[in-house]
Amino acid sequence: MNKKLLVFAVSTLLAGTAFAAKKAAVITTPVTPAPVPQAVANNFTGFYAGVGVLHANMNAEESIAEIYAGTNYTLNNNAGFDQIGEKLFAGYGKSFDRYYLGLEAIFQYLPDNGGNAIKDGKPYGTDGFSARNTWALTLRGGYVCNDNWMPYLLLGTSYTDFKYTSEDLVATSALGSTAMHNLSKRMWGFTPGIGVQYMLNKNFGFDMRYAYTYYGSTTANVTSTLSGVSNFTVKFKPTMSVFGLSILYRF
Repeated sequence: MNKKLLVFAVSTLLAGTAFAAKKAAVITTPVTPAPVPQAVANNFTGFYAGVGVLHANMNAEESIAEIYAGTNYTLNNNAGFDQIGEKLFAGYGKSFDRYYLGLEAIFQYLPDNGGNAIKDGKPYGTDGFSARNTWALTLRGGYVCNDNWMPYLLLGTSYTDFKYTSEDLVATSALGSTAMHNLSKRMWGFTPGIGVQYMLNKNFGFDMRYAYTYYGSTTANVTSTLSGVSNFTVKFKPTMSVFGLSILYRF
């Protein structure tokens, strides 16, 4: 009887030890919860408006062809200017998580003082251009880095009122007095650019951008009032680069 009890006790002890060892061998791997993405403040969605200053640089390939006293004359120049101006703008944008899409309208004003023609790297005559008023419509696509910063690309179209002033060098030389021609021309342009917007808070922010406008080429015919001068033709191909710094308010 005692022998049977001893065998039972030993069996029970061995079974308990084996169970405890098996249980200890099972290692439970803790489950780490997935990180919750932080929401980006909606500082870039909504209507906005602003004002700014800009520096504009324009260059135009210029070709003048005229007939004076039965002789054909052609003059090829580069005309351009560097000017400081102002702009007003307003638009609407919406952020989709980290991505942004917006539409913006711009009015740009430059003083009407134009520039001189350049020949062989030096000022030549008084031929020149000015671009007093520009209206533009641009589409902006950006990436919202955080609550404050958003770099973006822009693509748009510009409509500029160019003023062309030309001294008729042939007639001036022949007649001994200055002969001038004035011409206004409005042109459409294609404008790509790049910029960055910084929001101080939900309402106020700054915008800095660079844009380059291609206007293509155009030809205009000008009739001179001077005797013996006819078929005065001007062909020009302007481009304009603009760097701007603005302050804006988001409604």
